[in-house]
Amino acid sequence: MRPDIKVWNPENPAQWNKTLAWTTVWLSTFSLTFGFCAWFLVPSLAPRLNEIGFSLTHSQLYWLVAMVGLSAGTLRILWTFLPPILGTRVLVTFSTGLLLIPLFCWVYAVQHVDTPYWVLLGFALLSGIGG
Repeated sequence: MRPDIKVWNPENPAQWNKTLAWTTVWLSTFSLTFGFCAWFLVPSLAPRLNEIGFSLTHSQLYWLVAMVGLSAGTLRILWTFLPPILGTRVLVTFSTGLLLIPLFCWVYAVQHVDTPYWVLLGFALLSGIGG
């Protein structure tokens, strides 16, 4: 892969592209906010799942919330090595697209109260992508 920046001199004002810098800030902010939403989705939903028709124990609810953090920490190990391999633009685009998967999964789950617990655990693992 070719590097996007061949010469990096942050002190040279001629190298700065204001439009590109602001575009990068806005896209990065959107991606990070979207990631936080996906990551915080399960901890915010878990206390209300029994109220909408699920019958989960306190232990099961705890594990749903815990799976998000466990998968986020595990995926962070993998994500550490990906930027030099894929490039930052590709990685941000790919990871932002991946965030749609757990969001759509949870939209499905809360509308179908007969969703098995193991499927909810899988959705919680997917939500860890946001972390």
